[in-house]
Order: sequence, then C-alpha cells, then structure tokens
Amino acid sequence: MGIAPALSDEVSGINFYSPAKGVFIIDIDTLLCNKCIDIYFSDALETVENVVEKTNALAGINGGFFDPNNKKTISYIYKNNRYIGNPWLNESLINNNVLKKYLDKIFNRAEFRILNCSNTYKYSINYHSEQTKQSCTLVSSIQAGPILLDKMDLEKEFFVLKKGNKIIRSSAGVLKQYARSAIAIKGDNILLIAVSNEKPMTIKELSALLKQMDVDSAMALDGGSSTSMYIKNIKFILNSAKDAAARKVKSIILIRNE
Repeated sequence: MGIAPALSDEVSGINFYSPAKGVFIIDIDTLLCNKCIDIYFSDALETVENVVEKTNALAGINGGFFDPNNKKTISYIYKNNRYIGNPWLNESLINNNVLKKYLDKIFNRAEFRILNCSNTYKYSINYHSEQTKQSCTLVSSIQAGPILLDKMDLEKEFFVLKKGNKIIRSSAGVLKQYARSAIAIKGDNILLIAVSNEKPMTIKELSALLKQMDVDSAMALDGGSSTSMYIKNIKFILNSAKDAAARKVKSIILIRNE
C-alpha cells in the first residue's frame, strides 16, 4: 500500500493512498476532522479541479447523476435546509415515457447523508425515502447509487430491469467495466474512492473490492467519464474522460478545513 502525505499539514486525520494499481482513496478520520466533508452543487457544470481551487477546498470527487444535455440533476442534493438539487425539475427525466413508471425507484436511490447529532456530525448511507433518526437533523445529502454494501439491489434502484430472470435494461453502465467512484463508511472513517481507467470495474467488482476493505457501508457515485478526483496540495488529478479535458459535473463532494 503506497501512502502519500496528508492532504494538508493544517488538517490531521486526512490521508491519501493507493491500495492497488488504478485505485485511489482519500481517508477521512471524522473523529479528528468531524466537519470536513461538504457538498457542492453547480448552477451549470464544472470540473472537480476548478471547484476545489475556487472554493479553497483540500480535495474533491465527483458526486451525483446529471443530464449532460440539459445540465440538470438526476439526483437529490440537500443543503442549507432545502433541496438545492431536485430531479423532479428535470423535465427530460420526468417526461421520459420509458422511465415514467420507474421514477419511484430512481428517486429512491441511495444517498450519503451528513447528520448533526447533538452538535457532532455523523454519517450514513440510506435510501432517499428512509427517515432520519429523531435525535439527528439532516445537514446535507447527495444522492447517486447503487448501494454497494452491505446489500446491493440493482433492481430496487432501477439500475437493472429484469423480465423473468433476464436483464433487459441497465443504467449507468453497471454491468460493464468502467472507471468508478464511490463513498464508504468504515467505523469513524469516510473513504472517497476513485477507480481509474487503468483498472475499470463493474459495479459488482467495485462492491467486492470494498468488501475486501471491510467497509461497513458504501454507495457508488456517478462513474465512467464523470469519475474524477483532485487533491490540491499534492496536485493529484484523476480524470477518466477519454478526451484531454476533464468532464464537467453537476455535484461534488469536497473536503474542507473545518
């Protein structure tokens, strides 16, 4: 396992390493950096690198799903006591005759939640419809999916559609090997995972990798050409787009100074 320097000399509890070729992990110890994780949502589309630089964050990874044609979100994004990203406002999605009957599954996909529990931040991965514990309030959340661990159900989140035992439709390239990104919870640590084009994976292969790492729960983020990770002080850039330019995305998970 190759260990790189901490992301910032000013912040303890944040490290970056590569456990295997093409796999890169930002590891945040939330006991030492409890409020370091933030959600960014763009009015248009922006690269992870540009957002990290302009917000003076330490690092970032791509987040939820979006439509590159109309630049609107396909994922719920919650922050500042409201949904700043609402897929119901994406007319291309809700008016799609093929998808209309499955919108309840699409809108209930997994989300990563930041919770305030007695002034301490806690983190969870839930389906969108799941209630937040009464002792905690929702600070922010970002939806993507599918859930990778502890139990993956691609049909429940409409990443596959079956007729009998045969898969007749799949979404987000889940059955093919692509670059991938994910977020995981392991004890008190949050892991941001990026898998580059050097080691493309199916969703099931990504799930198996995280299971080997003994994470407690995990969900995929938008993958394929959207997969991108940027770490400011060591100038690490992972860009999975096939062309020279990094793909612009709609939402980003940032690591900031508390």
